[in-house]
Amino acid sequence: MARATNNNKKVKVTKVKTSSPKMGQGGPQKILDFALFFETELGNPRVPRKRMAAVSGVKPNTFPVTISNMKKKGLIVYDKEAIWLTQQGRSKAQVGTMTEASMDNGQTQQELKQKFKIGGKAAVLFDILKDGRDHDRQATIGQLDFASKASAAVMLSNLKKTGVIEYDKTTIKMTDIASRLAARAIEAGARS
Repeated sequence: MARATNNNKKVKVTKVKTSSPKMGQGGPQKILDFALFFETELGNPRVPRKRMAAVSGVKPNTFPVTISNMKKKGLIVYDKEAIWLTQQGRSKAQVGTMTEASMDNGQTQQELKQKFKIGGKAAVLFDILKDGRDHDRQATIGQLDFASKASAAVMLSNLKKTGVIEYDKTTIKMTDIASRLAARAIEAGARS
């Protein structure tokens, strides 16, 4: 704490401690770890930002600052759609920490439900889609007994914004972020 004068008045000046992302801790490390996990598991180094925001544990209002700081440190590169690792970021990522246990569908899905406050009919839809398979969109939405198509559309749009579901005109499914292990099981079954 220091004192400074301003027009002959003493003003108390307090040093403000700024937080910066430290590797090995919290959200920034999770961003590196998940980016490397997705790169190795999915074969695509570009991780959609929405998905990364959903799994990183970083609060939505601080996510842009966190990735900006990581970019300044040379750990990641990003655009408005995706995030990908630099060589330096790849060397600091710990893919070994992304085990089957840490990517457990049930645990991941529960965390996503809590994080995005998914309840009511959205939670029922979430549970229907948890197997990771493509579902007939019209039949699935029909199971939820909405009063109007508009309210169903709003719910779908809100869930899609979180990055946990994706859909087109005929199909709907949970994204791989919430059902990666289920997708692996489906792929293994198809190869058998």
